[in-house]
Amino acid sequence: MPYQIKSIAIKDACKAVSNAKKKFKNGGGISKVKFRSRKDPIQSCYIPKSAVSDKGIYHTILGEVTFKEALPQSFGDCRLVKAYGDYYLTVPEEVSRQQSENQGRVVALDPGIRTFITFFSESSFGEIGISANIQIQKLCFRLDKVISKIAKAKCKSKRRLKLAATRLRGKIKNLVDELHKKTARFLVDNFDVILLPTF
Repeated sequence: MPYQIKSIAIKDACKAVSNAKKKFKNGGGISKVKFRSRKDPIQSCYIPKSAVSDKGIYHTILGEVTFKEALPQSFGDCRLVKAYGDYYLTVPEEVSRQQSENQGRVVALDPGIRTFITFFSESSFGEIGISANIQIQKLCFRLDKVISKIAKAKCKSKRRLKLAATRLRGKIKNLVDELHKKTARFLVDNFDVILLPTF
């Protein structure tokens, strides 16, 4: 394993200890620092930018890999993330902030179940995430069926079903995250003041 990856892993551990001490000093209680679980569905490791090229990651050692998206011309150190059975390379890129044309406008939000968000502004209104819950609900039903099969399955089948359940959890989480993040991006790009209802 390259020395840079090992050194950053130690740095991450030291940072975790430092954060735990700061939390304790600020009255946040005692936080135990422990090893990361191998069973955690999300794992990551540091990859220096010098190891990343169009041919892959450490391509002279690991062989060539094709990325789904082209790498930016300039970027910083990366992290290789394994999330729910899929691998991602997170590549930080410095971009200039663009000012949106629509600024200074007010919008009111009405969250719902079948429609995630209904928004009303001075000059427009609309719905975001229409019937999004149906797609997520279908995946949840599929996950329930897989989990019920795991209890009855034998050793080899159980492992395969557990991997399938992990992938389904990842799909559900990704759909929810995508809906939340795209909604937030749309709102901050087009409105200056966002009014939320009281619950």
